[in-house]
Amino acid sequence: MKLFKDGLEIPDPLFKAMQHDLVNIEQWIREAAYGKANNCYKRMRDEWLEKLLTDPSVRNIAATTDGFIDQVTKHPDYKNRIERERDAELAT
Repeated sequence: MKLFKDGLEIPDPLFKAMQHDLVNIEQWIREAAYGKANNCYKRMRDEWLEKLLTDPSVRNIAATTDGFIDQVTKHPDYKNRIERERDAELAT
């Protein structure tokens, strides 16, 4: 999935501040995004492993990261962050 299809603009003063610390700003942004994605996966795994283990309809749990994410996001009880926040807002 391509992100920022319209480009990512950083105001010049902030870009200069980044240049003060970073050798390759694009690489840093890329690595930061990958790091965040990896942390999100770890939280998803921690939350969903127990749910899948205790779900009697689940016979197997995917062993790969891609397979696990696919299995979780196709689970009938799965809701992404936007859906969870919407439901919480509706409950109040």
